[in-house]
Amino acid sequence: EGKVMTIEEAGIAQIENIIKEIKNHKSDAILVYSPDLEEYRKYVKNRDEILLIFKKLADRNGIEFWDYSNLELCKDKTKFYNSQHLKGDAAVE
Repeated sequence: EGKVMTIEEAGIAQIENIIKEIKNHKSDAILVYSPDLEEYRKYVKNRDEILLIFKKLADRNGIEFWDYSNLELCKDKTKFYNSQHLKGDAAVE
């Protein structure tokens, strides 16, 4: 059960380029992993690897990584439209 999500090196490189462009404009960049429904996580077999990529990107570029996937609301299915989209009221909690 579950799937290994494809991690594209070109996509990682694009994110890194965006971070560099933001920093070149003297602005602060932050990588954010949005809340996701906890019960959905079993379907993403390489979720830990994906989170590690975000953490490494942040560390390598000297920026913050905000992981909102451990919030208590991630356990409450009524807060989500689907596995990755919060309902309006939940998004402002």
